[in-house]
Amino acid sequence: IVILVALVVGAILLWSQLKPAVSEVDSDAQPIRYTIRMMKTVPGMGDQVKVGDTVFDASKNSELGTVVSAETVPSYDLAVDSESQSYVNVLVPGKEDVYVVMDSTAVITEKSIELSGGSTIRVGETMYLRGPGYMCTGKIHAIERGE
Repeated sequence: IVILVALVVGAILLWSQLKPAVSEVDSDAQPIRYTIRMMKTVPGMGDQVKVGDTVFDASKNSELGTVVSAETVPSYDLAVDSESQSYVNVLVPGKEDVYVVMDSTAVITEKSIELSGGSTIRVGETMYLRGPGYMCTGKIHAIERGE
């Protein structure tokens, strides 16, 4: 009986150490809205992203925010036009870009924007997204403060 009680107490202590920490809302946090561009995705990927989805960072398991909108557009790439020797936009067949607009709260300083979930975001940074039924990568396209 003593061994059983010791095992139960040990399991409870171990579980309390390993469970995810509850994030506290920082008093300096303010609302932000940012856009992530998922490039060259398979057709139909934009249909998987739904308004209201809570999205997480797939590598850090931290919350990134809530989806406000998702827009699918044709995917383009730069190519060299051999006749004019200039760069031109060329449609990429069978691929789509998806712009995902997300709301979150963040602490904004002169040097960084840190989401309440713990991730730091910057325009151009690659994000690893995980939502209900999908995982993908995308770059931060724009950040708006919600003053």
